[in-house]
Amino acid sequence: MELQQIQHFLVTARVGSVSQAADELGITQSGLSRSLKTLEDFVGLALFQREARGVSLSDYGQHFLPRATAIWNQRVRAIEEMGAYKALRTGQLKIGMHSVFAYQIGPTALTRFAAEHPDIDVTVIAGADPDLSERLINAELDFAFTLFVPGVRDSRLVYDELLAMRCGTYARPQHPLAGRGEIAVADLAAHGWALSGAGAFRQAFNAYFADHGQAAPTRLIQSSSIALLIDIVCGGDFLTVLPDQIARAAPIAGRLVRISSQTPAGLPRGGLVYRADRLETPATRRLEGIFRRLAAEMPAP
Repeated sequence: MELQQIQHFLVTARVGSVSQAADELGITQSGLSRSLKTLEDFVGLALFQREARGVSLSDYGQHFLPRATAIWNQRVRAIEEMGAYKALRTGQLKIGMHSVFAYQIGPTALTRFAAEHPDIDVTVIAGADPDLSERLINAELDFAFTLFVPGVRDSRLVYDELLAMRCGTYARPQHPLAGRGEIAVADLAAHGWALSGAGAFRQAFNAYFADHGQAAPTRLIQSSSIALLIDIVCGGDFLTVLPDQIARAAPIAGRLVRISSQTPAGLPRGGLVYRADRLETPATRRLEGIFRRLAAEMPAP
């Protein structure tokens, strides 16, 4: 199997036509057909279904697509990384970052790195798992600085835990529960929530109320954007879960109040995540070092 065949497979899968793919690749249609047939012979499976108006991926092709994408992205990243080694002061970084760190650690880390290494371009993809992990596996990112999903680990990735964050339940100052003093789990269950994170956190959220003999709240908004969730909570009677360190950071401080230490979030942990087989560049090592130092400066819960 050759890299050129991987490229031919990916372009054909994207455009859904051998003739259009051949035009885009700058080769003959017969040459592309031979390349695809050679690849199919190599894997021993039909990767495409021939149709009247073009081609589509077979079930086997659908399974092969993420692997082929990762292989091709690794090739692109390898070229970029070797270029960074060749010229140690230049290069590009693509990192993922949980949106909660947009308020603390993230801005400081990125501005400090930019000041120290002005010739290195940094692209930041904000989000959460499982999207960040999938991007790492597909070699789209150098690393991610994120909160870990409890109980979810991929053997292809390394999870370097750097911090734990105590959380609280927060609301706008005008919320009916604000200033009430002691808050029962039944009170929390009776209100709507705005939550960050993916499906795994939703399961833990529901389990928290079930463990306390309460039905889970039915009015729920979930998003990977912390900024969006904060605006929702500030604009209505929703509750949310935030790490206390983040809630005290600008520009959140003063907009929300901590109404209870009871929270379905537990003690989220986070840090660096990266591919086990990655090739670390000087730029990657330097930016990761800044994240490590800032995480170490965070107060322990």
